Amino acid sequence: MSGSRSEVGARLGATAAAGMERWRDRLALVTGASGGIGAAVARALVQQGLKVVGCARTVGNIEELAAECKSAGYPGTLIPHRCDLSSEEDILSMFSAVRSQHSGVDICINNAGLARPDTLLSGSTSGWKDMFNVNVLGLSICTREAYQSMKERKVDDGHIININSMCGHQVSPHSVIHFYSATKYAVTALTEGLRQELREAQTHIRATVRAQPSPAGDRVGAGTPHPTRMLFWCAAWTVRGAALCCHLHDPAQSLPVSAAGADRKGAQWRRLREESKGRGKAWLATRTLSSLLEGRRTLGGSLSPSKPQPSHS
Repeated sequence: MSGSRSEVGARLGATAAAGMERWRDRLALVTGASGGIGAAVARALVQQGLKVVGCARTVGNIEELAAECKSAGYPGTLIPHRCDLSSEEDILSMFSAVRSQHSGVDICINNAGLARPDTLLSGSTSGWKDMFNVNVLGLSICTREAYQSMKERKVDDGHIININSMCGHQVSPHSVIHFYSATKYAVTALTEGLRQELREAQTHIRATVRAQPSPAGDRVGAGTPHPTRMLFWCAAWTVRGAALCCHLHDPAQSLPVSAAGADRKGAQWRRLREESKGRGKAWLATRTLSSLLEGRRTLGGSLSPSKPQPSHS
C-alpha cells in the first residue's frame, strides 16, 4: 500500500511541476504576506519558481521568509514591499514600482484582511472604516490595478485569487465579527461580479475565491481539516478560550471542558490549535496552487474551481 501511495504522490508531483512550469519566472503579488496564509502561499509560489512580491504594512517577517527561501535554494524569488492596503496612494505606488522594476503582475492573490471587535450596536465608526478600507476597497483597488497591468501587456492567462473567510458565506453568532462578516460577504459578491466582467471583456483571465465552504463534490481528504472550519474553530477559541476544544480531525465535534480542567489541558489545546492552523494554511496554499494548475481556461474563469463555468460562445 505504501508503495502505491508513493507512486501516486510521485505522479501528482510530476503533474504539478509540469502544470506550474508555465508560471516560472512570472510575477505574483501576494497581499498580507507577513504571516499566516499569505506567507504560506508566498513560500509555495517561490518553491515553484515564481517571482513573488509579498506586501504588508511591516515587512520584517517577509524579509526573513525571503532569506529562508533563498537559503533553501528555491528557484523563485520573494520580494518584500511595504504597503498599507488601507491607502490607495500606497497601493498605486506599489503597482507603479512593480511596473517599473518587473514589468507587471501576472497573478494577484488578495489575501490581506483586517478584523476589529466592533459590534453593530456599539462598534466604532473608525473600526468599521478600517475593516471596509482593507477588506473591500483595498482588495478592489488591487484587483483593478492587477487587471489593468495584465491588459496593457496583453496577458490573457492571468489569475486573480481572493482568499475569503467562512464569514463570507455564513454569519457567525459572535457579534464582534458581524461587521467583519459583512466585508467578507462583499468579497464573495465582488469575486462573482469580477468573473462576470471578465467574461464580458472576452478575456481568459480567471477570477477565483478560496476558503469558501466546501461543496458536496469538493471534499477534503481524510484527516485534513477544512480551512473554513479551522478558521471558525480559531474564532471560537478567541471568544471562549480554553472552555471549548474542537477535535483536530473533526471540527464538527466539540468537547466542553470545565474551568478546572482548562488550566490542566491548556497546553494541549494550544498545541492542537497551532497544529490545526498550520495544516489549514498548508491546505489552502495547496488549493491556491491547484487554481493555477487548471489547464482548461474558460472566459472569465469561475467563482469556484470545483464548479467551472461554461465556455463563452
